[in-house]
Amino acid sequence: MRLLWLFILLPLWCQAESAFELYNESTLSRNPDINGLPDSAEPPDLLLTDSLYFRYLYQRDVTANGQLQLHYQGGLNAMLWHQHGDTDFDTSLLDSKQRYRIRDLDHTPQQNLLGIDHLDYRQNLDRLQWYQRFPHADLYLGRQPITLGTARFASGTDVIYPTELAALPSDYRTGVDAIRLEIPVGELSVLDSGFVGSRNSDDNVAFGRYKTNVQAIDWTLTAIAWHDAHIYSLGTEGALSSFGLWQELAWLQPSSGRTLLRWSLGFDQSIGDFLVQLEYHYNQPGSQNAGHYLTNTSSDPFYQRGAINLYGEHYLFASLSWLNGVRSSFESSLSANLDDGSLMLTPYLTRSLSENSELTLQVNLPLGDQPLFTQRQFSMGSEFGSYPTSITLQLKGYF
Repeated sequence: MRLLWLFILLPLWCQAESAFELYNESTLSRNPDINGLPDSAEPPDLLLTDSLYFRYLYQRDVTANGQLQLHYQGGLNAMLWHQHGDTDFDTSLLDSKQRYRIRDLDHTPQQNLLGIDHLDYRQNLDRLQWYQRFPHADLYLGRQPITLGTARFASGTDVIYPTELAALPSDYRTGVDAIRLEIPVGELSVLDSGFVGSRNSDDNVAFGRYKTNVQAIDWTLTAIAWHDAHIYSLGTEGALSSFGLWQELAWLQPSSGRTLLRWSLGFDQSIGDFLVQLEYHYNQPGSQNAGHYLTNTSSDPFYQRGAINLYGEHYLFASLSWLNGVRSSFESSLSANLDDGSLMLTPYLTRSLSENSELTLQVNLPLGDQPLFTQRQFSMGSEFGSYPTSITLQLKGYF
């Protein structure tokens, strides 16, 4: 805890740019029934949770060419109510806790506050980064976001904490412990390389990326390496008439076994105040049979590292966005697993309440066969049929 307070109070002694964000997020979810399990052993039928947390953002130019950035997030998380079922039931398929962080703060330093069950204090030191400008390069050292890939919905290259499909829309990216160097090569090209560390050295990953523009098309070549697996990818972005086009082809190469492909192809089109996006994704490491999903997650090195969060082979993604003036926006996205026929519809609405506050409402509506429990084994009936139905209301303020 002493280290925690040092991170919070030290910036207050310095002249710097800082901001404070306050969130209140409430979620009501209905978990899918698991056929074959008694009601008391299933996850709760209905679950109401609430989080009240803050994010402190600090930035200071320490030298003429050196900058320090720190983001700390903390707050209360509570389970307000549940109906039947086991509140300790874990529906996660992959364990990515503290991956790509060499050392970290205790995620939940205080549990059952004031003797109240399921009332916890949670925290996250999500940025602790030194940025150094050199005459011909930029260096990023410390906890920082790493975003790779060109696809909009499903990327075979964006494998370091890929964004969950059902997550609230946000430009904020989970920080990882890394050293990164960007070197401009000409006016329109950049060479980007880095190393991401982890508590488990087997999860350490190195990457290199070259981006350039040729004939009004952005080209991105990427290589990613763990000790026992590699990914190589080629991504392009451009336009054809009024259509924006992109594609991303990734080769996944484990130390043993055959090389597998992931490929995304998509386009977007603006129609007045509306933006339409459509993307097809081919995920060869996945399976066309829902009964084999869990076998893949337990044996494939890319699934084990959380580099892939899709379980089928063929997908179609679509979204429709509408900007209503400067105060309101609406988007609805559809994720479809073409192998098992399951769907996830995710509409959300954002409304600006003032210059410093906004309200977001998101609904996750999954459709598909529900999970099964047979012969003492858990199996998925379909991918999106295993997701909970949920409604989330988030109020966010800036100070």
